[in-house]
Amino acid sequence: MACTVLFLPESPRWLYAHGKPEQAKAILSKYHGNGFCTPLVAKELDQIIESLNIAPKRMFDYSNLADTRGKAYRLMLALLMGAAGQIKSSLSHFAHVGDIRSLIPTLIGLLFALLGTYCTDRLGRRPMLTFGTFLCALFLALAMACSAISLNGATTISVVIYNNAAAKGTIAFLILFYATYAWAYIPLVAVYPPEVLSMEQRSTGMGLMVLTLNLACE
Repeated sequence: MACTVLFLPESPRWLYAHGKPEQAKAILSKYHGNGFCTPLVAKELDQIIESLNIAPKRMFDYSNLADTRGKAYRLMLALLMGAAGQIKSSLSHFAHVGDIRSLIPTLIGLLFALLGTYCTDRLGRRPMLTFGTFLCALFLALAMACSAISLNGATTISVVIYNNAAAKGTIAFLILFYATYAWAYIPLVAVYPPEVLSMEQRSTGMGLMVLTLNLACE
């Protein structure tokens, strides 16, 4: 990854903000206009200029991040999505270390995340979040119920006699939970926050969202 960074073009927004508008225009024309300054490129340049005009003039300026009720609500939604980005089940302890079966949760997450990416624009953000959250809660509740049944009322997993069918049900419902989470949340964590934040909130708001995401990971 470190080597590929050397081949990435500079950000047009950064170039424009640092007094290099022609270089910004050249990069946009190359990658978005096949070498020509198309109407799309001109519109993107106008959007860059507009965003720079309303963006905070100083670094770490959070004065206008939540200065109205609407902005505070938008910021709350973005931070909640950041926290939700780590509310997932870890299935690795159901497979032995080094066992090929330990790759199953990763593959399930990848496949359903790709499916969720496909569905994002077709189903809409809110229906996906509503339906996905409901199914996640349902599957997690069923997994916990099966886990309690499998232990026969014991308070520790160090039991000699347990309900094998209920134990398998626990694993099955956790897999369904993880698949649903990957379908609904993994694509929308990257898509929803920048869409819900206003232009003047976006840079600082996304920084706080990523911070929340990493804190939730810990």
